[in-house]
Amino acid sequence: MQQAVDALKAQDRPIGPYNVRLELGRGSYTTITALLRELGFSGQSPRKKRE
Repeated sequence: MQQAVDALKAQDRPIGPYNVRLELGRGSYTTITALLRELGFSGQSPRKKRE
């Protein structure tokens, strides 16, 4: 799991359940989300406001 997160960081891709699952090649979104929360990722990325 940590290797997938590191790979996403190196590629400058958002870290979330979908991208982590793509890196891992398998796994449930529920489990991946729980593990990301344990690693300190809230699962929400800041969004840019429209002006």
